[in-house]
Amino acid sequence: MFLLTRVVKVADVKIRYRLAAASVVLMVAASVGLAGPALADRVVTIDGGGFGHGIGMSQYGAYGRALEGRNSTQILEHYYTGAKVSEREMPESIRIGLYPGYGASTKSVSFSSKGMGDKPGTVALIVADAKERLTDGDAGTSWRIEAASSGGVNIFRNGHQFKKDGRTVFGDGAHPVIVKYAKFDSLLHINEKNNDFRYGEMDIGSFRCSSGRCLRVVLDIPMQKYIYG
Repeated sequence: MFLLTRVVKVADVKIRYRLAAASVVLMVAASVGLAGPALADRVVTIDGGGFGHGIGMSQYGAYGRALEGRNSTQILEHYYTGAKVSEREMPESIRIGLYPGYGASTKSVSFSSKGMGDKPGTVALIVADAKERLTDGDAGTSWRIEAASSGGVNIFRNGHQFKKDGRTVFGDGAHPVIVKYAKFDSLLHINEKNNDFRYGEMDIGSFRCSSGRCLRVVLDIPMQKYIYG
């Protein structure tokens, strides 16, 4: 029988367990002549960190096992008990929905860009399946895309609505506006997410929702590049 006390220090995620023998154990130990130091208080300190949900494979744990020389098969089979690793053909790219998500929807999204190294931070906007780009801009250009009430989207460049050939609405449900940045070695910063995206491209289109028209923002990214993150 042991008394278990846990102390959590949030600053460095340090967990300390103090194991104290109950008095009844001490009495039994004394009766059989066990040495006192063998039952003295012991402190076990476990240092760690991270923000996980405790399900599946831990990134920190996998990294630590890799440093110890475990290969990918050993790591996967450790975390997924009973699983057997085999090769399968993977898709060239995957699509990850950024909006809508977690029960929320949005009618607009804003973003900017910056270059890596000496690159100017160019982004280009084009309608899916079109041959010509709509417009482009370098770092310092601010963008906002809004769902248009008639379908498609409106584009705002540095606060001014973008027009081309007299049109202000671009794309439709089947043909979103694509924001290209990776091919220009640019980082795309989405303000609402407060994240920088280096790989892939963004597909931004509108769809009918309970409040009229909402935006759907999808990251289209090569599988290997997704694994990087």
